[in-house]
Amino acid sequence: MLSLTQSSAPAVEPVTVDMAKEHLRVTFDDDNTYIRNLVRAARQRVEESSGRQLITATWTYTLDCWPASGEILLPWSPLQSVTSIKYVDTGGTQQTEAGTVYDVDITTIVPRIFLKYGQSWSTTRGHTNDIEIIFVAGYGDAVSDVPEVARQAILLMVSHWYEHREPVVTGTIVARIPETLEAMLTTFEVPMVA
Repeated sequence: MLSLTQSSAPAVEPVTVDMAKEHLRVTFDDDNTYIRNLVRAARQRVEESSGRQLITATWTYTLDCWPASGEILLPWSPLQSVTSIKYVDTGGTQQTEAGTVYDVDITTIVPRIFLKYGQSWSTTRGHTNDIEIIFVAGYGDAVSDVPEVARQAILLMVSHWYEHREPVVTGTIVARIPETLEAMLTTFEVPMVA
């Protein structure tokens, strides 16, 4: 069983309220909170759809056991660093895996942790969530660090949701997220990790 949870949230959104308002051509402040919430929801949608962390955040990834291949593929990109790898030993005590046992590849689209030559993972008790990996992912801490395609996807989504506040309006054609947005998200996706 795999589990992925965010340990610390991004400090800023990849699109500011002012950027969103400019895109929407909104010149008043009455909707600022609503627009901020739309930006947050759109960012989450882009991240979940793409498997990419836009602004730096810390994640905790748990596994039941070490992979037989010796290689752990992390389900979130781009990877900045691995903070720690911990495991529960046969006596039921959580231990930290020595950094001399593994290496981290942050250059691939799907980041990975792998055993160094001649090394093996420590023995676990063989129970649920015995392995805990804490890692930092994201393009950086600033709005300008985020790829333009991701920011534009967020702006398109915010615009769509701002203009179409109800899922269906009787007597009209159902408004869907534009195909342009779906195409943008598809090209930005990281291959799924199983």
